Formats: sequence, C-alpha cells, structure tokens
Amino acid sequence: MKKRFLSVVLAGVFCFSAFALSACSDEELEAGAEAAVDAAVESQVNEGAEDLEAPESTGDMSLVTDSWGVYVLVDADGNEMTLEDYASANGMEADAIQTIYTFNEDGTGSYTVSGIETQYVWGIDEEGTISIQTAQSPIVMYYDGDNDMLVIQDANSGLTTYFARTSQL
Repeated sequence: MKKRFLSVVLAGVFCFSAFALSACSDEELEAGAEAAVDAAVESQVNEGAEDLEAPESTGDMSLVTDSWGVYVLVDADGNEMTLEDYASANGMEADAIQTIYTFNEDGTGSYTVSGIETQYVWGIDEEGTISIQTAQSPIVMYYDGDNDMLVIQDANSGLTTYFARTSQL
C-alpha cells in the first residue's frame, strides 16, 4: 500500500514538474540554470573570504577607493587595444571579460567578471603597490598617480591591463 501511494505521489510530482517546465520558455530555463551556476561558482570562490586578513596598508587608501573597469590593454609588444578589440581577437564578448574592481574605505572590496563577484581584502603601500588577498590567491596591482589608473601585468603573457574609474569609462 505504501509503495502504491508513493508511486502515485511521485507520478503526480513528475506530471506537475513537466507541466511547470513546459510553461517556461527556453530563455527562462536557461537564465535559471545560469543563475544557479553563477551562485554556486560565486559561493565557491568566496568560501573562506570572511576569514581573510587584510594586508598592511601604509599608503593613502583614499587614492583608489572607488570602482575601476578595464580601460585599455597593452600586449607584450606594446600594442594598445580596447577591451572590445581584445575580446574580438580572442573570440569572446567584451561584456564577458569586463572586470570591475571595487575598493572600499574599510580595506574590503570585490571584483566582478562575467557576473561572478569575488570578495577580497586589500592594502596599499607608499609606492602605490596594491596587495589584494582573495580566498583563492593574491593579486598585485599598482596605482599610477600621474594618470589616475590602476595597472596589472600578467607575467606569463606580458599583457598589461589599465583600469580607469568606472565614472570615466
């Protein structure tokens, strides 16, 4: 009797689920799936972020307290390119690789790439070296006060990325 009851309940749930899913468009189903994956990835990359210890800050944190987005990229040969040109040359969409760093006054921050936000703590020294500690790995970038830009260089590829305040993009 229990097995029969359980079979009827499961059949009912299955039928209701099939009906509910058929009422959703493909775009709604895809958006829901993407949101679930993004939430899972964001949770994973931020696991342990609340336990991060901020790097010592001996410089003026107010210099970089703001949000910063990719302004221009320079390859190892010195060729400048916009984010759109770089994305196109690498078969990507610019929106998918636009990176936004946000530096808060309290030494916390986050960066967002493809809708995934990663939390971090940060500090800056007198020379403008910014040390960022995420739950995954450290990041080092530099504040260029003459041009009011943040600069990050990939040692492997030689690619240098310049970030401008998002209010100026």
